[in-house]
Amino acid sequence: MTPDGIINIYKEKNMTSHDVVGWVRRAVGVKRVGHTGTLDPMATGVLPVCVGKSARVVEYLDTGLKRYRCTMLLGRSTNTYDVWGETEAEASDEEVNRITEDMITDVLSGFRGRIMQLPPLYSAVKVNGKRLYEYARKGRQVEIPEREVYITSLEIEDMELKAGHDSWVRFSCECTKGTFIRSICHEAGEKLGVHAALSELERTGSCGFDISTAVPIQELKTMDRDSVLARLVPPDSVLGIFGSVVMTPANALRLINGLEIERSAYEVTGEPEYKDKDFYFPVRDEYRRMYRVYSGIPEDMEIPGRPDGVEWYRETEGSGGKFIGLALMNEENGHLFPEKIFI
Repeated sequence: MTPDGIINIYKEKNMTSHDVVGWVRRAVGVKRVGHTGTLDPMATGVLPVCVGKSARVVEYLDTGLKRYRCTMLLGRSTNTYDVWGETEAEASDEEVNRITEDMITDVLSGFRGRIMQLPPLYSAVKVNGKRLYEYARKGRQVEIPEREVYITSLEIEDMELKAGHDSWVRFSCECTKGTFIRSICHEAGEKLGVHAALSELERTGSCGFDISTAVPIQELKTMDRDSVLARLVPPDSVLGIFGSVVMTPANALRLINGLEIERSAYEVTGEPEYKDKDFYFPVRDEYRRMYRVYSGIPEDMEIPGRPDGVEWYRETEGSGGKFIGLALMNEENGHLFPEKIFI
């Protein structure tokens, strides 16, 4: 039986997110492995990696906030918006040394709440079906559309000024999916009039996973398979924005087989978080009526179509049973229809 779940990995510098996926794939012996959001090669930090059927959660992580800690170096801008790119503009040491703490505070205060952001040309954002970095590598011009993002918090942690091109500012922020910290640094440098580029980036949280529980990649390389599997968490742990229902094993089997479930055949134990409100942006309509399904199905219960058996997820405390999958509720009659089965 194929193991399923999500493992929180700490990605180190000088490796790609795909490299991390490769190490997890080798550690668990499963081909179907994928991450929940790319980290640039020079960035470090939290990278949740999905194993097996748990990869199905990725499309539902629109509302997952991410947290970062970064360092912004003053004095020059680059084509990649970080210090590893080619210099495009540069200020003198004298100009950089005129920057004050109040100026930094004032400029960065403009990067809170809902903002329009221009992604870096060297990024994986798609325009007309191609990644922006593909245009950049071929030297082709392309109009980059701005995108709306939301920064829930941005706090300055430390800074060292009056040091010419060695002047820096460190800040942390929490933001919605798709926010580029490199772009914040670049735009802040332009507003200050001395240019700036990102020099360090660490993701400290993603989709409910925290840096404190992340497994360092070097540690992963030394772990045996059972130890790695023990660190997997069930997929429903990142689907908490959806409601929850409990039903009998017989009705759960009907749902697994694609049948609708009448309102009298299940109990609602939690409502969707965005049933009557929006996220920082409007959510998809189905998020308002999506429910996690749980049932007390015994582990030895035979499920048609799964001749090799079922690898059950660890039960989430207080869930009322084993996680089966997601179902959409018909608002008119309360019937549930299978959306995605995870077992």
